[in-house]
Amino acid sequence: MAALFRVSLSGWLAAALAVGCAGGAGPEQAAGPRVPSSPAELATAAYVYSYPLVLFDRERQAQVEALGAHNQLVARTTTSTPFTGDRVTPDADTVSAVAYLDLRGGPLVLSVPASGKRFTRIELLDAYTNVFASLGERTQGSEAAQFAIIGPNSSKSAISGATAVQSPTNFVLLHGQVAAQGERDVPAVSGLMKQWALTPIGEFKQGQRRYAALRPRGMPESGRPVNRVEALEPAKYFEEAVKLMQSNPPAAADGPLVKKFPSIGVDWQKGRFDARKLKGEGWTRAANDGRAEIRGAQPTATAENGWTASPATGSFGADYVSRAAAARSGIGGALAEDRVEWTARTDASGQRLQGAHRYTIAFAKAPPANAFWSLTLLDDEGRMVDNMLNRYAARGDRLRRGDTTVYVQHAPPDGEAKQPNWLPAPKGTFQLVLRLYAPKPDAVSGAWKPPAVKRVD
Repeated sequence: MAALFRVSLSGWLAAALAVGCAGGAGPEQAAGPRVPSSPAELATAAYVYSYPLVLFDRERQAQVEALGAHNQLVARTTTSTPFTGDRVTPDADTVSAVAYLDLRGGPLVLSVPASGKRFTRIELLDAYTNVFASLGERTQGSEAAQFAIIGPNSSKSAISGATAVQSPTNFVLLHGQVAAQGERDVPAVSGLMKQWALTPIGEFKQGQRRYAALRPRGMPESGRPVNRVEALEPAKYFEEAVKLMQSNPPAAADGPLVKKFPSIGVDWQKGRFDARKLKGEGWTRAANDGRAEIRGAQPTATAENGWTASPATGSFGADYVSRAAAARSGIGGALAEDRVEWTARTDASGQRLQGAHRYTIAFAKAPPANAFWSLTLLDDEGRMVDNMLNRYAARGDRLRRGDTTVYVQHAPPDGEAKQPNWLPAPKGTFQLVLRLYAPKPDAVSGAWKPPAVKRVD
């Protein structure tokens, strides 16, 4: 089993090497890229290769339009509930912040306060959607810290008071999380998140800070960026792609493939696209075939006891089709060393989970996590479900002492002792998401498996 699991990005937006990464596991390197021999196949490969980059830029532009500012850190200062309207897999355990960075104007300094005993995760993705740095508690500890994020063409000179982290691309996605230690801790964690700051280097040196802004209620209603990208005429698409590749250079490991692109008119080194290199409907076929490959890509899922986990979106090596498919599903990623996630939609007998029945998940011992683990209940659409307890997740460190069995059912379980371990279910069908934060090696490697969801009625 691969050492990385696919995870969903908690926020509102889910083969570059780490260059000077400040402690953090960078992407794993796999075999080199396959280089097609025919111009038609090479054009399709160019579409697939550049797809995450073009989509990433459209997402970046959407955030800029929503906020009216570049390089703005945006915070969600509450944990997810059925009423927060999160567009991706909700998270009842953490508050979070995201920002699309443009480093062409110089370094940006991320400032974070001390988090105490609270788990913190900070991951940086390059413009091709690979995680190139992990800067959270696992690698940097929980003390107050400042990181100077530097573009690929900038000098990595010492910046007083900040740890330098060099990005392989000029565009970067920053995603951070801070875990709350229970519901009563959310206001304190919210206060911490409001102290996060993302500041241009010039202002930082003058003692200024640009603190996180609160997340807007919604993005512009102009349509999903993925739909707009896939609706682009091929010429327009490749014109965008070559300009983006010029300012966000491909990784050296991609060289055998991308060095061939200028031969078909995709001259990313000069930022020019020459449609005359393919005759007839060649570019249209290339775009159509590329979209078909991306849409048809199926991530390799690992199934155990009714639970599924897929390879992580943190690292792809030369698997450009999977990278594009993951970006299409939702830009974002995480390293398994920071978080592992499993999903169950059926019980141990393969029957769909539904509130008409009662279930138990009996952990022989706590799942192997250095930080904590949490079991979240969602409906079929991936949304949290309102319930009388306002309890949307069963967290390991909040269960009844000495009892690691979780009771999932619509009505309260018999016996007052079981109440702390009850996860209320809706009347209809639902799914469960098990997350391990800072998982131990057995969980990262896949040696540890979640116990089956057993129906008990």
